[in-house]
Amino acid sequence: SGGEAVSLLTGRKDILLAPYPVFLLAADEWKAIAKSVAVRPLPYMLTYIVGPSKEKEIEDIRALSGISELVSIPAEGVGIEEFISLIEGASIFVTDSFPGTAFASIFSTDMVLLRRFQDDDPSSQNVRLYELTRRLGLGDRFFGGSIPPSPDWDTVSERITDLRRSALDILKKTLL
Repeated sequence: SGGEAVSLLTGRKDILLAPYPVFLLAADEWKAIAKSVAVRPLPYMLTYIVGPSKEKEIEDIRALSGISELVSIPAEGVGIEEFISLIEGASIFVTDSFPGTAFASIFSTDMVLLRRFQDDDPSSQNVRLYELTRRLGLGDRFFGGSIPPSPDWDTVSERITDLRRSALDILKKTLL
């Protein structure tokens, strides 16, 4: 984890690993911020790909899902209000994005993850997604020819609540 890496680099054992800030708000708080976006009729598959094009994988996932409507968020993105509204309303979300994965987890939106980097690439950031899916109990969400089954969303929600408490405790300890 990032905390372990910093401990190794600094020799300090008191490193606190703060969760990603989007976890500071609960789903209902994010929904209050969301701006309703007019999209195609439900159900729709939403994609948000930051890295290189993944058109083949996206088409394979769409065929496997049976969902014909496809909505894509451009890599340069949209406003946060639209972004979270689109993720919250999607039947399935396909992404290589850490923030997208975090929001899909908050909203219990089924997702399929794509690797943005080769794991042996020195600049790979895949470990962030591996760590997040492990910490939240999402299971293996990466596309490998089939759509992963839905995780136990109650467990995921409990773990997100625990992350929120942990983050607030860290903030209180460091700011007060």
